[in-house]
Amino acid sequence: DESESGYLGICADWTNAIPETDEDNNCSTLKINAASTPREKADLRITDLKLSSDRAAAGEYVTVSFDLGNYGTAPTAPFYYQSVYTDIVWSPGAQMRSTHPVMATVVSNPLAAGQRSSFSIELQMPSGQPSGQYFIGVCHPSSAYADLQCETIPVFLASDTTNDVHIHNLTVDSRNGRQGEPLWISFGLNNTGNSATPAFPTAIRWSKDAKIDALDPVLRQFAFGGLKANDGLDIGPFKIEIPLRAPAGFYYLAVCADSSYDFSNSVVETNEVNNCKTVTIMVMDPAGRPPRQGIGILPARPKTRFRTGQERNDRGSMR
Repeated sequence: DESESGYLGICADWTNAIPETDEDNNCSTLKINAASTPREKADLRITDLKLSSDRAAAGEYVTVSFDLGNYGTAPTAPFYYQSVYTDIVWSPGAQMRSTHPVMATVVSNPLAAGQRSSFSIELQMPSGQPSGQYFIGVCHPSSAYADLQCETIPVFLASDTTNDVHIHNLTVDSRNGRQGEPLWISFGLNNTGNSATPAFPTAIRWSKDAKIDALDPVLRQFAFGGLKANDGLDIGPFKIEIPLRAPAGFYYLAVCADSSYDFSNSVVETNEVNNCKTVTIMVMDPAGRPPRQGIGILPARPKTRFRTGQERNDRGSMR
């Protein structure tokens, strides 16, 4: 609901026809608050989205069923001939984008406020795409392909075509350093699938724990035009810097193939869990001292006791 406010004014001698000793006291005002009438709007929602099978072979048919309801206070269109269009979209990830192909479009009559319709449609699974998990999205008209607010459901496509990109031979020139100091990284990037991949990014992430996800900041990102079947690249060495705000402690440096800033994928793979490789980095304090015991991560590893220079002289070299 929206409200508006204004002032009601009553003024004597508005045209100043009478000369007065005080011309500033001729008006009196009263504030008026007026509530506007609530605007009636349609509110389309997709509910009860189902697939006849969550796994299908390329070229096979599956049935998609869903309900389209108007949960608003107004009809979807003032005229009967203005139909409602709902697109069914095929995507390699859960986020539907305007560039993803439309598998089918469902056309229905306008919906009155509170009205709901049920639909069921057969869809043929695409051919020539790598085996792996995809998403089917049902996008209601209000999204208008601007932000593609869709309801999605996963489906595994079984295909003779495969992609599998992963990182190997990850090396860092030093496993410790201070805030802002450089680290030099090298790694290999392979596609062990039997078909070429589309273009994809590879991200270098900084993490406080072993679980690498979208919450871990990206230090650097590389874009690749894709890899041929059973092809690979050796990358590096290249420089990154330890984050300036990283307190002394232990961290994970991760190199993740097919990883965008929001951690979404561009390549559908037979194995999605082998995309990242990590190494542990010890961040020292500004004076070059190692972290105190109990600070940082790696709880499963025994803590190393760091001796002072005097202790090393008394007890011999550290091993």
